[in-house]
Amino acid sequence: MDKKHLPLIFMDKVSIRLWDRIVFNEISWSIHSDQFWAVCGKTGSGKTVLARALCGEFPFVSGEVVYNFKESTNPYLADEPQARIGYVGFDMNRQMKPDQNRFVQSRYWSNDESLSVRDYLSRERVYEINPFQIIKNQPGEISSYRKRQKELLQLFQIEDLMDREIDMLSNGECRKVAMVHQLLKDPVLLILDNPFQGLDLRYRDLLSNSIIPSLISQGITCMLITADKTEVPQNVTHLLEIDSFKSIFCGPFEHTSAKVKMNALPPSSSKKRNTAESIASLFSERSEDHRDVLVRMSHVNVKSGRKFILKDVNWTIRKGEHWAVTGPNGSGKTTLLSLILGDHPQMYANDIEVFGVHWGQGSNIWSIKKRIGWMAPELQVCYPLETCGQNVVLSGYYDSIGLFCKPSKQKRCKVEDLFDAFGISELKEVSLGSMSEGNQRLLLLLRAIVKGPELLILDEPCQGLPPDSRQQVISIVDTLAYQCSTAIVFVTHQPDELPSCINRKLTLG
Repeated sequence: MDKKHLPLIFMDKVSIRLWDRIVFNEISWSIHSDQFWAVCGKTGSGKTVLARALCGEFPFVSGEVVYNFKESTNPYLADEPQARIGYVGFDMNRQMKPDQNRFVQSRYWSNDESLSVRDYLSRERVYEINPFQIIKNQPGEISSYRKRQKELLQLFQIEDLMDREIDMLSNGECRKVAMVHQLLKDPVLLILDNPFQGLDLRYRDLLSNSIIPSLISQGITCMLITADKTEVPQNVTHLLEIDSFKSIFCGPFEHTSAKVKMNALPPSSSKKRNTAESIASLFSERSEDHRDVLVRMSHVNVKSGRKFILKDVNWTIRKGEHWAVTGPNGSGKTTLLSLILGDHPQMYANDIEVFGVHWGQGSNIWSIKKRIGWMAPELQVCYPLETCGQNVVLSGYYDSIGLFCKPSKQKRCKVEDLFDAFGISELKEVSLGSMSEGNQRLLLLLRAIVKGPELLILDEPCQGLPPDSRQQVISIVDTLAYQCSTAIVFVTHQPDELPSCINRKLTLG
């Protein structure tokens, strides 16, 4: 067969080693350069494992895998074919923000200047050039790199981020920069794992209908991984559907019912008993505060360098109010939440009261945090990956990143009841790093509610979740609002993710 008609990647009866077990027993799959694949499946089905195996992160232990990639002329790139695959997933946030792996507030409290986007996208960092290695540059190679960098910055519309510090980027802005970083390595195949996570509606549309088609027209083969079929762009040509580490459909997209139905994978909620009782039991010992105002901000300003992140913000959260907080990427939503949580140093320079306590007047931050439940992408980035699922949830009692003290038998029993109620008992002893992103997010949600908070702050809790899991999160929030009198602050870019309890809205921008 002519080489140009060979598949880019050919897999025949392949199995993959995932830690201590074998998955995808004898899966076969061919990816051609003119195909745009979507890989779909519910949370924990194995989508990301398969993608990372293609990138060389998990070993193939049987069968045949052939990469028919054109050799790169770039002397700085590795010879292995896996080096020609670009992969962008949530784990990129950990790599981009290593300081936040130490503690979640580091982005605000560090006195050191962190790496800028310009440095991160420099030729030296993208190619991981050893300054002591002498390699003769190809004629015009440096100017060619700068031209390509400029083209991608314009395509992704991130020229204005170049002088920003990586640590100060929002979740969505990190995703944009990570995609450009991978494309600068000149990949043959670009794998986008849940690429719409953290992106506002305008940019989702731009990525789906402009950026990806442009990359395909440049000869880059694209693959999209998602738990939600409704996110599949209309120009996808082929679909691989996965369930429990098995292929249940593999073929042309137009020949499946996905385009017609575009609905969720079968929900697993039928196996789960009603969770409302378990959730309500967490609040049985909560002492009631008769204070009407929970949070008050007056003329709040937050600056980074010379730039205002928040300017003259006035906001009051009262009992019985459930807020949606919206706004484009970089509008200051996460910064606003950090002022309530006591995580931002500029809280002391502003007029802010939380549960009647004014920041800066000798207040005990931890006594305030005890009354607030919180979940955010930043927490997922910095949480130790070796922590088992049960300890992740137990740490919510102590507002710690990791479990450092022995919980009471009563606390352990309540957490076990939660795992049973949500049908995830199998995750109790599994390390966070061995779980799917969706399961990690569900555990961090349970961590946020386990202590029965008076105020629950959720920063994009549904991103990357399939419709059935998203509905489960929304149901939990509604139960807390209606039955447990918990005030809600819910950050999202997607209006259809908002729980029915939401009765107030704050838009930044």
